[in-house]
Amino acid sequence: MVKVFIEVRNGIARFAAAVRVDSIRQAVSIAGRLYPGGQVRVKFPTDHECFFVQDTADPVWIAA
Repeated sequence: MVKVFIEVRNGIARFAAAVRVDSIRQAVSIAGRLYPGGQVRVKFPTDHECFFVQDTADPVWIAA
């Protein structure tokens, strides 16, 4: 599992969330499905010390 930060923009609205999933591609895909008209991107640089995390059953989204 990895933890990445995703930024979602939709018009003037914008928010970021930390997500734990199997891959970066999966994080972007899930965010794109949840917010279909929004612009979804990975926020770089990633924090290399907490990039890899323990496996969990479900993705975890934490609003930032």
